Amino acid sequence: MRLSTLLSFTTLGSLAAAQGFGNSTIFPLSTDSQFSFSLQVVLAQSDGYGSNPSEVLTAAANITASDFESYYEAFNYLGTRIYNISQQINSTKFAVSAREALFRSASYFRASVTYLYGNVTDPRLYSLWDQQATAFDAAIALLPVPGYRVNITGPGFSVPIIFYPASNDGVERPTALAGTGYDGSQEDLLHTLGFEILSRGYNFVTYEGPGQPTPRRDQQLGFIPQWENVVTPVVDYLVSHPKVDADAMALVGVSFGGQLAPIVAAHEHRFAAVLLYDGLWSIFEQLEVEWPSQLIELYNNSQVQEFDEAVLAVAANASYPTDFRWFIQQGLWSFKTSSPYNLLQQLSQYTLTTELLQNITCPVFVGMGLDDASSVSAPQVAEAIGDKATLFRFVSDIGAGEHCQVGAESYLASVTMDWFQGVLDDRNAARFAGNFTSVPSIKGRARGL
Repeated sequence: MRLSTLLSFTTLGSLAAAQGFGNSTIFPLSTDSQFSFSLQVVLAQSDGYGSNPSEVLTAAANITASDFESYYEAFNYLGTRIYNISQQINSTKFAVSAREALFRSASYFRASVTYLYGNVTDPRLYSLWDQQATAFDAAIALLPVPGYRVNITGPGFSVPIIFYPASNDGVERPTALAGTGYDGSQEDLLHTLGFEILSRGYNFVTYEGPGQPTPRRDQQLGFIPQWENVVTPVVDYLVSHPKVDADAMALVGVSFGGQLAPIVAAHEHRFAAVLLYDGLWSIFEQLEVEWPSQLIELYNNSQVQEFDEAVLAVAANASYPTDFRWFIQQGLWSFKTSSPYNLLQQLSQYTLTTELLQNITCPVFVGMGLDDASSVSAPQVAEAIGDKATLFRFVSDIGAGEHCQVGAESYLASVTMDWFQGVLDDRNAARFAGNFTSVPSIKGRARGL
C-alpha cells in the first residue's frame, strides 16, 4: 500500500493529538505543537537555574515550525554563546555567576540535539553531548555542596549516576533516586526536580540505563525491559553510602520512567516510597488505539516491510506532524533499531500487569496530568497497585496539567515531597486531612485540587 493512500485520511491535528500534545491549555510558544512543548520544557528549567526565559523566548523566535535544523541552530547558538560568557568569568571569585552560565549553556546544548535523531550517524549527536557534559560537570563542581558522577557496575553494562548531597554534615538523609524515560537526560532532572528536593534536605541522585542518553552513546545500548537490573545495583551502592538513610529512599520515575519505576519496585523492595510522574500502563497499548488503523492493521498482520516503509516515510517527511516524526526517530535511536516494527515489538514488552504491580510493597504516588493524553492510564495503574497507591490529578487551571507537570515544578514538588515526607514520618493524614476523595474502582486514595 502506498504511503499517500495509507495516510491520506489522517489530518495533521489528529496525529498531533495522538501524541498527547495537542490539547495544551498553556499559551503556545510555536505553531508546531511538539516544538511548543519542547520549548516549554526548556523554559520550565528556569526555576532550577537551567535556563533564562528571555533566552528561550529568543530561541523560539528563531525556530521555524517543522524545521529540525532551525531548532538545532537556535539552541546551539545559545549554548555556544552562553558557554563563552561562562569562560570569561573568574569561577574562583564569582562561582555563582559561572555556575549559572554553565548550567544554562549545558541545557541549551542538550536542547539542540532534540530533533537530530533522524540520522544516527550525525556526529553532532555525540559532539554536542560532550559539550553539554563538559559545561554541566563544571557547574555541579561549583555547587555549595558539589555533585559528582559515579559509574555503577551492572549485569553486562554500567549505570552512570550523579549524586547531589544535601549537605556535608555527615548525617544520613532521606534520598530520592530519579530516572527519566524515553528521551530525557539525568542532567535535566537536576533543574526540574533536583533543586526542589535538595532544598528540603534530601539527597538527590539521578541515573540512566540502557537506551538513555549516556549509556546509548557510550555503551551503544538500547532500552531493556528488565529495568530492575538497572536500578538494583544503584540501590546496592546507596544503602552503603554514608550520607544515605537506607530506610528512607524514594524511587522517582518521570515520563516513560513512570512505567519503568513500577517494574523496578515490583522486584526491588528497599524503597520506602515510589513516585510516578506520571502513571503509565503501556505506551504500546496507547499507540494501538491512537495510531491510524491502517498502520496498526499492517503491524498486527506482521507485514513488517510495508509497516516499516510507511512509518519511515512519514518520519522523513517534514509535511507530517513533528510529534509523530519525533516519536519514531527518537524511539529508533533509544531502542537501537532501524525498524519501526521492531520498535513497537520492544515497546510491547514494557506493558504493566496487575500481577506485577501487586508485588510492590511500599506506598506509591501516581500522578496524572489532566492535559496529558499519555497519563490517561494512571487510574488503571493506581487501581492495580491497590491500597498502597495514591492517585493525584494535576489540574489545568493553574498550569499543572501538562505532561510530567512541565512548568509547574514548584507545585509538583510541594505535592509529592510533602507526600513523601508523610510516608516517612506518618504525617500524611495530618498534611492532607479531609482533602482526599474516593474514586470509583480505585482502592487507594485520590486527590485533586
